[in-house]
Amino acid sequence: VHRGAPLRELGSLLYNLEASLLFGRGFRDVNGTPKLFSREVYDRLAPRSQDDLLYLEIMVKAARLGVPVTELPVPGFTRHGGTSSTNLRSAWRMYTGALQLRFAS
Repeated sequence: VHRGAPLRELGSLLYNLEASLLFGRGFRDVNGTPKLFSREVYDRLAPRSQDDLLYLEIMVKAARLGVPVTELPVPGFTRHGGTSSTNLRSAWRMYTGALQLRFAS
């Protein structure tokens, strides 16, 4: 729910808003993890993205196929290791990639 970094929270808010407007769904956290699906559902989703758009593609395809998705808010967040790989370049790829995904489908 909270990322602890104002710039990351703003970027995430904008990305989720963009995704919601482009795809007509109320996404609260497109890139929230984990995403759990049975193998059968995963095969039906058949994701092709191998980059920052993977989670958005999965969420959009799940909605189109009528696969129910439940988002569970997790209050607070403490990183237990590693660092975020999100930067301005990857954020730009996500914003423009969402537009490409929308208009390619």
